[in-house]
Amino acid sequence: MDAVAMLWEAYPRKVAKKAGLKAIERALKKVEFPKLLGIVRAFAEHARAEGRLEFVPHPASWFNGERWTDPLPIPASAPSAPEKNGEKNGGGVSATTLAIRADKERAAVQARVAELREAIQQEEGWSEEKLANKRELEGLVRQLAALPQGQ
Repeated sequence: MDAVAMLWEAYPRKVAKKAGLKAIERALKKVEFPKLLGIVRAFAEHARAEGRLEFVPHPASWFNGERWTDPLPIPASAPSAPEKNGEKNGGGVSATTLAIRADKERAAVQARVAELREAIQQEEGWSEEKLANKRELEGLVRQLAALPQGQ
């Protein structure tokens, strides 16, 4: 799955796909994929937690408006830093659960890195697809470095 498709899948509202995909492509020229993906995922999680997805902007509006720069509202029961030994933090998610999520995300990114490396090695010359794969690979490697280490 390419960067645009991953961002589309992560965004919480699926309407006006053609315009949304174009807006995502433009956004990727302004901000690095791993950073944008992290922000979109956080925004989506927040939107789902609020339970009011009908008020989430259309993807084209959100990406064209550079809404990834907007701060997320912090709910009154915002989680504090995760505590150790499986104790729950203020948001009700244990440190163990957070570590498991990070490990799953790390494994998914590592699998995609392996796929891209294989595709790059098999393709001769420098096609647009190979260059795109190389850029995506570089972004994923940065994303891996930014992910928290499992317990």
